[in-house]
Amino acid sequence: GRLNFNNRITTYQVYKSKRHFRPALFDQARLIKFLLSSERTESIYHYFFTPNRKTSAMARYIGRKHHDVKTVHTITSFHFTSKPPASYFFADELVAVSETSRNRIQHIVNRPVNVITPGIPIPLLPTADQKTALKQKYFLQDKCVVLYPGDWAFSQAENDVVELSKMLLPSFPDIVIVFACRMKTDNDTFVEERVRQSLGGFGNRVRFLREVSVMSDLINASDIVIFPVRSLYAKMDFPLVLLESMAASIPVVASDLPHLSELQNDQPQFNISLDDKAQWVTILKRLIDDHTFRMESGAACRAKVQQKFRLDDMAARYDALYARLLNSRNPNQ
Repeated sequence: GRLNFNNRITTYQVYKSKRHFRPALFDQARLIKFLLSSERTESIYHYFFTPNRKTSAMARYIGRKHHDVKTVHTITSFHFTSKPPASYFFADELVAVSETSRNRIQHIVNRPVNVITPGIPIPLLPTADQKTALKQKYFLQDKCVVLYPGDWAFSQAENDVVELSKMLLPSFPDIVIVFACRMKTDNDTFVEERVRQSLGGFGNRVRFLREVSVMSDLINASDIVIFPVRSLYAKMDFPLVLLESMAASIPVVASDLPHLSELQNDQPQFNISLDDKAQWVTILKRLIDDHTFRMESGAACRAKVQQKFRLDDMAARYDALYARLLNSRNPNQ
């Protein structure tokens, strides 16, 4: 069951706007005012954001105003085209969510960087009847469902998903490819339309769902997840939708970007260069045709999440980090 910590948690409504991905300017101003308030009594400020010039500078300024407050910065994403300056990394304790990012950050700051991988709840697996019902919910019954749960804005995946779809769909009449891509920018609608037109000849064997109300239901209605992306810009090092898919025993086939390869380092055959489409088709063909291989691959994905991405493990590591910070404070504070 869900633990009840209501008596130990206080929630402040700072953001007023309904923008999904980027807070409005006045919301950012409200947050800064909130953190600068002399009435704040917190011992630790814990920031979660991708380092950037403006936000890092503001966090550094807040730290000078509240010099008795310890700071933690969890760097949820580290995907830069050029090396960021050391001034972006302001906190007493830096936390990367992957070894790949930790190594890159340490080369910049020349001090230790913690690694605390994200944690997710490990769900119960659906029964065969429940999986059938979920397929019916999305009108996918009697189909092998290949899901792309990405985006059109930043992943640079448009051409690759079209090419892979055109290679797979003629050979496998019982598969359906589902695109569950959130619309993050004004241009996304035009990109989606280009993909629709490119794959229009396959009719309802290609579905465009955009955002869904319960992503876990769509994941459990699927049989294979693909992630043929060329960039993880604006995503976590380990995208949560991939962790959730793996936890649901759904095999994930992804590109060979360093962070994605780290995620599946015990199943390297599922991280494939996007320049080798033939290998993509080979591994997907085996997953589609060989039910036992698909089940074993999905079970290995679930075991990886259970081993490395448990919610309670993440919480314990942050708890230890907070304790170390508090113990390092001046006893008179």
